[in-house]
Amino acid sequence: MIPGREQSSGPATTSRRTLLAAGAVTTAITRLDRDRLTAWLLNNTTSAARFRAGLPASWTIADKTGSGDYGNANDVGIAWTEAGAPVVLAVLTTKPTLPDGP
Repeated sequence: MIPGREQSSGPATTSRRTLLAAGAVTTAITRLDRDRLTAWLLNNTTSAARFRAGLPASWTIADKTGSGDYGNANDVGIAWTEAGAPVVLAVLTTKPTLPDGP
């Protein structure tokens, strides 16, 4: 998303990814598919400066990051606390204005 330009793909993409992440902790899909989805999310290594940077090191994190135009990011995932409780995460960030200068 670029400031001043209307786009609808950011929130829609985040919604789809949230549903994807939530699938890893629900019985809406088969156990085999949940295990496969969780493995894919656990093996993601692109969020070191995002979720992993802001959550306790002792938590297990499975996530999918996404980035777009002008500092747009939409990330989803599941973080399991030390006690094993799942926390489903969906974060959309953007910059509200263009920087001054060239």
